Amino acid sequence: MREIVLATNNPNKVCEAQVILENAGVSVRTLAELGITCEPVEDGGSFLANARIKARAAFEATGLPSLADDSGLCVDALGGIPGVESAYFAPPGQHADALLERMRGISDRKAHYTCFLVLVLQDGSEIIVTEKWHGDIGHEKRGTNGWHFDPVFVSRENGLTVAEMTTDEKNTISHRGRAFRKMAEAIIGYEKGIL
Repeated sequence: MREIVLATNNPNKVCEAQVILENAGVSVRTLAELGITCEPVEDGGSFLANARIKARAAFEATGLPSLADDSGLCVDALGGIPGVESAYFAPPGQHADALLERMRGISDRKAHYTCFLVLVLQDGSEIIVTEKWHGDIGHEKRGTNGWHFDPVFVSRENGLTVAEMTTDEKNTISHRGRAFRKMAEAIIGYEKGIL
């Protein structure tokens, strides 16, 4: 398996995945490159279920090994909200402001990003990996290099919001960067017959 389809139309995810997976010798194709429109309804109710829905849909559309992710922010004091609804938590460009408003007066600021990756292989079997990125919700927006909740999620590794980090810094410690690296290792293991 030297070529996989990445089941996303998000250019940020494409760049992140290509850098990591191609360093592991895996060629990453996108649905757009293949001229395929594939946007299944993500109604699985969990990160894993939604990632599986997207990966399976891409596999059925292309016949090629297909990789999809589902990820989002989970805030402890809000019972895990926004979770799988992270993308729909607020209108575009208003996610950070809406979360700050929701967190007003709450002292417990613990939160984490979760990422699940599902790779559907040529025989229909799956490789699944997951990673988390722990941090806290800040009290104000900081930084300009990011989107959604990036200006308010403060990483415990370096005390910076995601929006204050360079792309390389983010990819090194983020939930998705870690998950893609774990998936690259799993693909290598699969090809060597270790899995």
